[in-house]
Amino acid sequence: MTKRWDKDDELYNVTGFKSGSFVYRKYAQAKERREVLMPMFSKKAIQNIEGLVWQNAAKLASAISTMDGTRRSIDLLYAFRSFTLDTIMSFTFGNNIGALSAPDFRTP
Repeated sequence: MTKRWDKDDELYNVTGFKSGSFVYRKYAQAKERREVLMPMFSKKAIQNIEGLVWQNAAKLASAISTMDGTRRSIDLLYAFRSFTLDTIMSFTFGNNIGALSAPDFRTP
């Protein structure tokens, strides 16, 4: 037996957001959205982007190595944020914003 229920409006009210994947309160709506997104996160889909992850990891390592040669400090928060942005943007939209190539990883 599975338990399915709608989210309580009082507990899941997100100020400023009226719609979107994370604010569906009705079980049927959330299930419909989940079924649309699930193929993107299947084991095969994730295995298919392994090359992208390694490619971006190599870019990150190269950029860190280059910056290390200048003897300046490296803000790893921005470095890993850039890695994440480029990887997710490539995976979801087919292109990235070049965050890994931005000076000091500080892309808009």
